[in-house]
Amino acid sequence: MKKFLIRTMVGFALIFVILFCITMFLEYKNKSNLLEEVKIEQIVEDGKIQVPATPSKVEVNYEFSQVYFYSGILINLSIPVLFYYFGGIEVIKKANFRKKIVEGGVLCILYGALSEILIFPKILFSSFYRAKLVGLSNQSFFDFLGDFAKGIGEDLLLTLPIAVIIYLIFINKKRWYIWVSAILVAISLVSNYVYPYIDEIENDLVDMEGGGLKDKILELSKDAGIENLEIKVIPKSHKTGSMNAYMTGIHNSRRIVFWDTTLNKLSDKEILSVAAHEMGHYKLNHIQKSMIFELIGIVLLILSIHILMTKNKGKDYRKIENIPKILLIINIISILIMPIESAYSRKAEVEADEFAMRITGDNLTNGLLELRFVESNLTPVDVNGLYKWLAYDHPTVKERIENSNNFKN
Repeated sequence: MKKFLIRTMVGFALIFVILFCITMFLEYKNKSNLLEEVKIEQIVEDGKIQVPATPSKVEVNYEFSQVYFYSGILINLSIPVLFYYFGGIEVIKKANFRKKIVEGGVLCILYGALSEILIFPKILFSSFYRAKLVGLSNQSFFDFLGDFAKGIGEDLLLTLPIAVIIYLIFINKKRWYIWVSAILVAISLVSNYVYPYIDEIENDLVDMEGGGLKDKILELSKDAGIENLEIKVIPKSHKTGSMNAYMTGIHNSRRIVFWDTTLNKLSDKEILSVAAHEMGHYKLNHIQKSMIFELIGIVLLILSIHILMTKNKGKDYRKIENIPKILLIINIISILIMPIESAYSRKAEVEADEFAMRITGDNLTNGLLELRFVESNLTPVDVNGLYKWLAYDHPTVKERIENSNNFKN
């Protein structure tokens, strides 16, 4: 156990130092651009929005984002390998637990601890330091640590029991892949329905205040064929100046959620355009379609693991020492399907944009909104092909403006 802990801390230190050096280099290289105030002139000629050049500060944020994205992939790929070579499996086997439920619990906790420790430097520099540096975060360091610890606690509470059950099934059932697929499919179905309520408790969501704007959104929802729509607001201004909104839930749990920053920064016309976009996701069944793809993906992933492990290790592969290999396969497959997930998500966003422009009859506001997001969220105007292919689940600002310009109702 001592060797495992020492190696884990050495791994943490190495990742921390590498990311620290890269971050400091990027900060020093771009120190003058980081001081820039991002303000974009809205130029409309003959009813067409001019695509702006990317502001320097936005380019810097984009450069940081790429570094942390690719480093995150490398860290996640390395974790199962390091868990094995750091001696995580050896620690558990030496303990010789009599009960498999205890063995599974210790395995999950030990692996989870290694994962959180090794990924923490990336989260620290990306979600906290970078965000503070470019002006996207209002959080103190201790608030950031509190949120990080809270996330670990919630993961432990929600996922540990499920992970242990899956481990027991894997060890004890020859056709574990059928049982595990069924469990994960059931969890996915339930979570899609109950998530809005969990989100409401976790993030202190409140009902949107009544008044003219809410009445307009509800009237728009009726025009879209959505009755009894809930509109919630999540307080975010104490943490960030970024804007966001999302549609969540299915059937009776559906609702639109606005960050309070979105309501504070945008005009009524812009907010209605955002709301119409989110309504598009619901009316076009994007949530249900995403859920179906997720369920299919779960089953294919589990079956792929079974097939690959059978070919590599034979039928008797259900042993604890093979768990890191299975986790590595999961990480590799997850990376391989990222382009498919991203492409589908971009397609759904384009469709939601078109729905919003049809229902509001206002393609101009839909396009101009993108300039507001560049200013507020430091969203890049355009991105390179590889980054878009792997990571970008929304069309670029350039594409969305062009789509708005070309839209015909």
